[in-house]
Amino acid sequence: MTAAAHGRGKAAERAAGKAANREPGQAVPRDPGETAPDPQLYAVIMAGGGGTRFWPLSRRERPKQFLAITGERSLLQTTWERALGVVDGPDRIVVVTSGEYAELTREQLPELPADNLLLEPQARNTAPCIAWATASIQGRDPEAAALVMPADHLIHDREGFGRAVRVAVAAARRHHALVTFGIPPRYPETGYGYIEAGKQLSLEGGQGGAPEPKAGAPNARVGASEPRAGDPESTTVAEPAAATKRPARHVEVFDVVQFREKPDLETATEYLAAGNFFWNSGIFVWTAAGIRAALVEHLPEAAIAAAKMLAAGDREARAAAWAAMPATSIDFGVMEKAGNVVAVKAPFDWSDVGSWAALHEVSDRAGGDNVAFAHGIVHIDASGNLVHAPGSLVALLGVDGLAVIDTGDVLLVASLKRSQDIKLLRERLVELGLEHLL
Repeated sequence: MTAAAHGRGKAAERAAGKAANREPGQAVPRDPGETAPDPQLYAVIMAGGGGTRFWPLSRRERPKQFLAITGERSLLQTTWERALGVVDGPDRIVVVTSGEYAELTREQLPELPADNLLLEPQARNTAPCIAWATASIQGRDPEAAALVMPADHLIHDREGFGRAVRVAVAAARRHHALVTFGIPPRYPETGYGYIEAGKQLSLEGGQGGAPEPKAGAPNARVGASEPRAGDPESTTVAEPAAATKRPARHVEVFDVVQFREKPDLETATEYLAAGNFFWNSGIFVWTAAGIRAALVEHLPEAAIAAAKMLAAGDREARAAAWAAMPATSIDFGVMEKAGNVVAVKAPFDWSDVGSWAALHEVSDRAGGDNVAFAHGIVHIDASGNLVHAPGSLVALLGVDGLAVIDTGDVLLVASLKRSQDIKLLRERLVELGLEHLL
């Protein structure tokens, strides 16, 4: 790739810093005065997705999370490093993926304990994945909290991410809340779900501001409880400037009014203008007991199946239990129904790198607003293009807003504006009997 496009990936590696240079099995070294990780916080990395919108680079045998798209390390590996920045070592990280990706996962994460790799018999969306992983964690520590995140997102600001996680854990523990991370929208995106935020929850001195139950959720466990040792004094928290060596900054928490499905452009524009809507990041924090209670209430089949998964003595029994899991997302199955949901306004950069347009947005420019993952680029009257052709010199003349992706066996040329429609090409390949290219 060009030096400019490569720079962001190298910056991410520098941000990993000591984490990338430690010996296997060691926790991340920390500066004196830096906040120590919560020993009862676990991280769940969901790594079973297909990355279909990133075709043709993302394929069935090596989907997006296993690719080094923005630097020298894969998205899974950078997510692992991010998790190590907030938990107390590799034994506090659980990775859930498909059985067909077991070897890839072990290869990329050699520090992952064998018992912490959970292999799904088949893809059944995020609710089964989360139910199984958090049940496993609760079996180890009934008082545990869990950070749940996809393996294929990009976050460079690890310090901001760590601050947000600490506040989310405090809200989850003190108020039995299910916490999601809301991303302030930068433009009217139609490819993301949205979170409608209500009142800001300010609990200075531990007073007031607990999430209010939604209509239809009278049994939600909300309200203040006794703070745990080490919890921040408020869910609107300023990290100590002396500890972070940066000016104190607040992390804001809001009541969630409603989750909104992916909108059309007109509706997304209205959300942006309203000012109280966030992109839904798909990153969550809760206590293991809290999410189990929510599953029992709103998705009892998943809670029952998760318990059977843990009790299963062999692969066949686990597969049978897994087959009983409802194939639904955690958003639809639980979060949209629960009455104790709050959103942390993310104080960090974020991208799901979910399409070629998203990659163009987060990558450094090679000139003319072009992004080139290539040996070099020459352009005349060409702007806003993304080219992925490692080892090649790319020449652009009079073209705008294109994705040009060369993988050797497939050459994709598409409008970046239609990068969400890659699925249509995949469907056409199936119709033509070309599934081997997926």
